[in-house]
Amino acid sequence: MPNAPTKTFTGSILVPPDGYVLTYSTTDGYYVPKATSKLQIISNPVSSPYNVTTEDTVLVQTHGGTFTVNLPVAPPVGYHVFVKDFAGVAAGNPINVVSGANIDGTSPYVINVNFGSVHVVFNGSTWSILSKF
Repeated sequence: MPNAPTKTFTGSILVPPDGYVLTYSTTDGYYVPKATSKLQIISNPVSSPYNVTTEDTVLVQTHGGTFTVNLPVAPPVGYHVFVKDFAGVAAGNPINVVSGANIDGTSPYVINVNFGSVHVVFNGSTWSILSKF
């Protein structure tokens, strides 16, 4: 079996804020963009509020009282955040999803159904709800 060809790179690599990285495919020898994992799980949160700092999947674990998730005010356009009542306690202990940029015209968006969730995207000026359960 012959040796694989050596590839040399000189210069800079820019990592885009969309969470994709270039990955080398040994199948065809090309570099292809691949999504990185964007999962953040809040396990036994010490305190509320939780401040979202990257595109995130926030699975809120067991908590007492209202739990607050703060969205960034001006993230890049197309920035996605998922928030879910992972513990199934939101009917008695709601989750407030808050942003100064509003969420479909208001803030906070309240998850108050057990195992409820919301998926939002930033459109450049406000947050838009893409789905909610």
